[in-house]
Amino acid sequence: MTHTALTLPLLLATSIAGNAPQDPDPFERFELENGVRLAVMHVPDAPRQTTFTFLPHGLVADPAGRAQFAHLAEHMLIRSTDPDSLSVPGIDINGETSALALRMETYAEPGAWRESIRRHARWLDARAFDADVLEREKERIAGEERTTTAGGFTHKWAEAAWGQIVRGGRDHAAVHGDVAGATVEDVAAWVEARIGLGRGVLIASVGPVDANELRDALDAELAEVVRATEASSHTSREEDRTSPEEGDRTATWDLDAHHYLEWYRLPDDAVDRIGGSVFAQLVSVALSQDSSGPFRPGQAMARVIAAPEGSFLMISASLPDGSALDSARAAFGRAIESAKKGAGMSMAMALFQLKAQAGSVPDVAAARKQMENHGHDTSLIEAQLALNLLIPEIQLGLERGELIAGYKALDEDRMKALVGGSLRAEARASLFLTPRR
Repeated sequence: MTHTALTLPLLLATSIAGNAPQDPDPFERFELENGVRLAVMHVPDAPRQTTFTFLPHGLVADPAGRAQFAHLAEHMLIRSTDPDSLSVPGIDINGETSALALRMETYAEPGAWRESIRRHARWLDARAFDADVLEREKERIAGEERTTTAGGFTHKWAEAAWGQIVRGGRDHAAVHGDVAGATVEDVAAWVEARIGLGRGVLIASVGPVDANELRDALDAELAEVVRATEASSHTSREEDRTSPEEGDRTATWDLDAHHYLEWYRLPDDAVDRIGGSVFAQLVSVALSQDSSGPFRPGQAMARVIAAPEGSFLMISASLPDGSALDSARAAFGRAIESAKKGAGMSMAMALFQLKAQAGSVPDVAAARKQMENHGHDTSLIEAQLALNLLIPEIQLGLERGELIAGYKALDEDRMKALVGGSLRAEARASLFLTPRR
């Protein structure tokens, strides 16, 4: 459910912030009595108040036989307040579910910000869902599958399949079929087990509303939410944990596409998780520069994903057909070697840029001016900058202080030790997804 586009490059914040890491947090942070974490960035001249609710339930963590249920829940939670439209007077509504998290968001005109906050509270309390709405949302998700698969952008669905096959021990991933067969009772059971109040909920808001005023309004709305969960992260739900199978394997899924994944388990250490994310960016740069691979730009990427069992550096590519497998493996190997050697972007430069981004305070005015000079819409610039800062926290499961401390502790020697240990060739596992005809 992505109707409002946030499209600034992730590293834009680096280019418009200071050149050296700073410790000031652009967000004012609160922990509410119910455990919910709140982060507010006050931008007095922003045209909208944008609010994000992040829940630690992504596509890779869905239980076996429930592929994409996090995505389906995102749709249904939002539709619990707005069954027919994603635009109401003064407010636009959006949602996105990735491998890492379920996110629901509102973009409110200044006079409608309290109503937008009310929606976030009601989404956390929703348990009753409409069967007719569910059928409509199934069709919308099927439309997303068709569009992205036709364009060769199947990363999101492949990560859901990885959760089913590697974590769930299945030989076939019903990425489409599990959603198509879902009932309102299925959705309600998934939500009841996972959605509620607690430290696993991060609500972030950016715009002209004072941080204390917004906190008080959210406190009042959440006081009406009686449902709580002890789940503070993926790893707190023992029933969601499995023993991911490793090695090389081929399995089927119910999308008309071929996809190839390789991954490496990262140490359970904040600094090494950050190091993995740095190396993933280097691999992504190398993949984008390799014209001999069997994929077009955007069809191959690397990133760190979090599952209940830990974090993994995953390399992912959509392939034109089954005959491209050997070529994809070779391209992945070239990208890894290129990243090790610093071709495209040296490890030192990557560390410098990402350390600057992690500890920077964005210059909103400069970003707005930059976008204006390029003829881009600037109405969501504050929202994108906030999201750029929050995504590393969500991706790596680290709060800002932990993230900055981890970057400060990360140096080239630590990176080389990680690459030569956890990211050595012998530690690689893979999954080749083929359509079941």
